[in-house]
Order: sequence, then C-alpha cells, then structure tokens
Amino acid sequence: MLEANKAGAYMPTKIGILHTYFDPRTEAALKYLVLQMNSVQKSFEFSFLPMRDDPFLLDLEAERPLDHMLITEGIPPFCASYLSFLRDQGEAFGIVASTPDCIVILSRARLSNRWYVMGDNNWALLALGEWEDVMAPPSFIEFSLALLVQIGAYTACGEHSPRSHSETKGCLFDFTANLLEARFKALTGFLCSACTDTIRKARSEELVKDMRLLLERHWLGRSDDPQGVSNIARKLGFPLFSTNGLSPTFGERLRSSLEQEGTKVILDLVKALLLASILLWLGLKGGS
Repeated sequence: MLEANKAGAYMPTKIGILHTYFDPRTEAALKYLVLQMNSVQKSFEFSFLPMRDDPFLLDLEAERPLDHMLITEGIPPFCASYLSFLRDQGEAFGIVASTPDCIVILSRARLSNRWYVMGDNNWALLALGEWEDVMAPPSFIEFSLALLVQIGAYTACGEHSPRSHSETKGCLFDFTANLLEARFKALTGFLCSACTDTIRKARSEELVKDMRLLLERHWLGRSDDPQGVSNIARKLGFPLFSTNGLSPTFGERLRSSLEQEGTKVILDLVKALLLASILLWLGLKGGS
C-alpha cells in the first residue's frame, strides 16, 4: 500500500517477483525491463526476490493443467514460508530483509479453470501457460509487464481497487472470458474512465499518471535508438516487437538483427561486391 512518511510523501507499493524457469534470454530481458520501470515512475517499486528450491514452485512448471483450487490453497502457506526464509536470510547475511507488499509468482502454469491471473491481499499468481497458444501477440514480456502494473494497482488500492468489467475496452481491468481478447489490455495501454476515477479516489492522481506512463510504453524508446530500452532488450536476446513465442526463435532473432542492422548489412554487401569487382578487374587485366 502507499503509505505517507513523516515528510508527507508517499512510499511506493513494493512488488516482489518470483519466477519459474525461463529461457536465459527471456529471463535477462524480463529482469532488465521490469527493473527499468522503477526508474521512470515513483508509485511502484518492483524487485526480483531470491530464488530457492521449493516443491510448490516446481509444481508450477508442470505441463499438465493444475487444479486451481489446490494451487489457490497452496499459495498462502508457501508465501508465509518464503517470508520466513527472507527473514532468516537477512539475519544470516546481516542485510535488510525484503518486505514486499505483494509477492507475485510469474509462471508458465496452466490452471484447470484457465485463469491467468489470481491473487489476494499480499500475493498474486500469473499462470501464463496458455499465453503462447491464444494470447500472443504481444510478446510474453510485454504481456507480463502490463499484468505487473495491474497487480501493483490492486495492491496499492486494496479493497478500493477497480472492479473488472465485462465490456472489452482494451482497459487493463477488462474481464476477458475469451482468452483471445486478453491481449488487448497489453496492446492498447488503456485505462477506462471508470477505472481511472476509482484509482484516483482510492489513491491519487499520481498513481494514475504512473500507470498510464508504464502502460503506454513510450519509456521503451525506439528500437533503432542505440541507447533505447527496447534496443538494449534486443541486445540481451529478446526483440520485443517481433517475438511471438515464450523465447525468441532463431528466425525472429535473425529478422530483428536484420531490421536493426539493415543499413550496415547493405553497406557491407556493397563493399564486398565492389571489392570482388576490383579483384576481378585486376585479374582480367593481369591476364591480358
């Protein structure tokens, strides 16, 4: 929750993230982009929590659909155990133990009821096993970024959070029984007027502005800007705007490279052709 400190300012809502196994390229780009969100706004503070071997997290990697009731019942005791682990780790290393307002588990799990987001006051589960088949595009990472903003809003607003609405508006709080429509909340970067008003009354105008900033994704920059955020993500191995799968395929990485380096490739090709022509001319001249 956003809480006032002694100076009257507001502390950010702290979202701690645990994730199951991802391709190393996906993991690196995901962490970079999520942490980059911390630098462009003040309402949320995202962090990646230290991993540990745990049967519950391993269960979430199963390819079969998981009983959503069993998963729902298993998350609270897991979170309690994990918070105890964080406190013990802090004492052991003499560091400040992390105290997130909400623990988000980002996974590729498939739930029996086909829900892809569920949560309570201090935890949330993203079960994105259905994503690649029915929700893409956008890329897996872009979809995850939008959902993290949604969870941040739920955590910040608490019981006064916006309620999901049945109409598909492209709003972050759309209720999408048809999973094919879930993509629009990430693609449009939209907060409808009703949800905007609810968030403003529950917390502040600043929270609304920060959510819009993150959802509209201008902070990602241009993919042809060498210092742009999306270009750095590409260098980490995950081209945001051209990746359809959970991790980029060889063809997608090649296409992205050609798109980014097209001019350089063309110039190199022209140079090679000129050099070959000169060598051929010299060869013909020398033989005459």
